[in-house]
Amino acid sequence: LDLLEGYDRALLLDSILTGKHPAGTILQFSKDDFKQDDSRSPHYAGLPTVLQLSESLGINFPLYIQIVAIEIENPYEVYEGLSVPVEAALPALIDRGAEIVRGWLSPEDLHWKATE
Repeated sequence: LDLLEGYDRALLLDSILTGKHPAGTILQFSKDDFKQDDSRSPHYAGLPTVLQLSESLGINFPLYIQIVAIEIENPYEVYEGLSVPVEAALPALIDRGAEIVRGWLSPEDLHWKATE
């Protein structure tokens, strides 16, 4: 919560395992895609839980959150480095994030978001 408090926008770059796409696929989400509570433990808080907490506690949290994630292979297998498809797609993940930030810096996008 404290890492995002007070910001208008946030970009999260992460990995994801949906099982619906090949490893290395770049996926993009907004906070609206994460409405379901994901609490499995009092010691774990994923994005849906953090969003719900910020709302219920009245914390000044970003209204606009973009998540760019790369589909991974088996996250339960431990090895050094990235899998071949994920490593190959990493530049595309970074490029997508940079594209989002550049869009936020354009005057047209700033006006559009302010009226959203």
